[in-house]
Amino acid sequence: MLSFKSLATVATLAFGALSAVAAPAPQSHGAGVAVAAGLKHTRDTQVVGVAQIIQTTTVTLTPVVQKLQFINTQNCTVDAITPVVNDIKGILGDAVTQVNALVGAATSDILAGVDGAAAVTVTDLAKLLGDLLTLVFTALGAVLAVVGQVGGDVAAAVTPLLQAVGELVGSLLHAVLALVGGLLGGLIPAVLALVGDVLSVIAKLQINVLISVFGIQL
Repeated sequence: MLSFKSLATVATLAFGALSAVAAPAPQSHGAGVAVAAGLKHTRDTQVVGVAQIIQTTTVTLTPVVQKLQFINTQNCTVDAITPVVNDIKGILGDAVTQVNALVGAATSDILAGVDGAAAVTVTDLAKLLGDLLTLVFTALGAVLAVVGQVGGDVAAAVTPLLQAVGELVGSLLHAVLALVGGLLGGLIPAVLALVGDVLSVIAKLQINVLISVFGIQL
């Protein structure tokens, strides 16, 4: 399983290849706008299926999520973490909206491959989802470790912020499963096989939808 640092590097390199597709994240207008802009650009030239949405979301998330690696015992405060969390939530929320918008679309559109490639497979989509979940929960786990060191009121205030991000990841996965569950069998176990390193973080944050989907034993 890739470490957070390695995955961030891979996704950052991928961003260069997708720069013509994904618009840069705004500085202060809500990072979720970047996903919509990138997907609109793509939609102008090709069908945007669930795979493209997930890949664009991961690319857009990467530089934002990387900011969490700078959280330490000295700056682990609600004021420091809230803006980053809000940007991450905006990106994930926009992705959920985009996935839900595919409900009722033709199967060929839903399963359209990335950048005009052939229809996405279970392996392809599982890898995209696994990368996204690993990226986000590795970062949340790092912050959670710092929170554990700080404890007290900081832990009580910061932990719900991390949980809110995790719940949105759960909402996104749920939306994807609802959309393609009848089209791509075996997606859940395929994703589960790729996210073993972050299951403990999901459990600690009590992200119930993911605990249920993956059958995590608490």
